[in-house]
Amino acid sequence: MTDEDWREAGAVGYEIAREGPEAVNEALGRIASMSTTSAGQAGPKAVYGRFYEWLAYTSPVVDLGPIKHLLREHILNTMIVEPDEVLLGQRVEGRRLHSVHSLSVATGLHRKRLRKIMVQAGFASNDSWDTAASRLVFPAAETERLCRYVAGSVSLSQLPEAIVCTRTQAESIYREGVITSIVGGDADVGIAKLAFARDDVTKFLACLENLPVQAASAGLVDVVSATKRTGRSTGEILGAVLAGDIPACRVAGPVGVNTVRFRLPDLDPLRLRQPRVRKHPG
Repeated sequence: MTDEDWREAGAVGYEIAREGPEAVNEALGRIASMSTTSAGQAGPKAVYGRFYEWLAYTSPVVDLGPIKHLLREHILNTMIVEPDEVLLGQRVEGRRLHSVHSLSVATGLHRKRLRKIMVQAGFASNDSWDTAASRLVFPAAETERLCRYVAGSVSLSQLPEAIVCTRTQAESIYREGVITSIVGGDADVGIAKLAFARDDVTKFLACLENLPVQAASAGLVDVVSATKRTGRSTGEILGAVLAGDIPACRVAGPVGVNTVRFRLPDLDPLRLRQPRVRKHPG
């Protein structure tokens, strides 16, 4: 670089620095985006080059100001750095980010499936499929928790057996948000590929188990009859039960949707068409 090049670079750097840490972080991001390295596991030294070397290897006696700390935090928040690695003179205490590879190692889920999950969950964009593995990163704690849910999840095909109902009823319960899927919805992942956290399924069954138990009688109707009499879906009716809007009970047997019962008068608030009142002569 010529003296004029250095002068121009210094002027640009000064203008960035005087705007504060956010502007510095933005500039560091632009530097990283201009990196031409194509190495699958390119580290910060390969990305930031001489700038990184200057901060990493300058004598600690020399006070470089806050830029060293800003670069270190920027790297930890944007690049994969393994725990216990030494970064700019300090040991990294814990993982902040995962790549597809490291998340696969940590969770046991296949890398191809993980990419799809990350896109569906909003941690990566739809156009990220060609992004280098070292550049596609996700927050470690959140994605590990999500993957634990996925690994132990209940698929839509398994949900009817889990909550004792039909496939149509299970789909209605999902569509009405009574039990939500872990990631995505039928619009972006296909309803057949939905997965439900086992904890959510257990909580749903616990709510049904807490309903009072009554002996079967002519005065009680099941969920199927309730949908016909009210014009409401299974999901709408059970959503109203869980919200405390209508009372319900259950008969003895395995706890599930098909053991829930209702008194006909209790369904009146849900009727799309109210029963006609007969007028007595005179």
